[in-house]
Amino acid sequence: MIDREWARAELDGRSTEELVQILTERNEDEWQPEVFPIVEELLSERGVEARTAPVRAADGETGSPLPGAISEGAVKTGPVVLAEFDDEVEAGLCRMALLQAGIEAKLRPHPDSGLRELLVDASRLEAAREILAAAESAAEGDADGDFQCAGCGFMAEPIQEGDRLVCQVCGAVATGVRS
Repeated sequence: MIDREWARAELDGRSTEELVQILTERNEDEWQPEVFPIVEELLSERGVEARTAPVRAADGETGSPLPGAISEGAVKTGPVVLAEFDDEVEAGLCRMALLQAGIEAKLRPHPDSGLRELLVDASRLEAAREILAAAESAAEGDADGDFQCAGCGFMAEPIQEGDRLVCQVCGAVATGVRS
């Protein structure tokens, strides 16, 4: 039995191509069987459907997808990368906007570039894109500084919630709003 958390951390540091190769070869002399589901999870989080990834032969030629591949018409689910950020604050604000809209989102460091990746479920990808576009548009439209949330720094008009105005991203009560 392997230490799952340690194995996941070790595998997460590998490139996507390496992970596909591990899954493709399924070499149980080199890897314990418990590793393969972890590799599938990591690939899914990176937006790669491991079962449809082409098999690479030792000579570099591309072969058929793995047995049991999902058909091209199938609806993809699982985590996919929505956006990458070099600014951790911006990444957090975008994640909060998605969470406020009811879309699960998480951040993780990109294994190779040091950027932050914003992940959402593939089934919610288009809705998440629309929310981020709307948030960006609102921030650009309010760039003259009418309101900047003291809690999260987001620049957009606060929204009415009951008898008070709150930040549309983090929900903090808006103070110092000009009419």
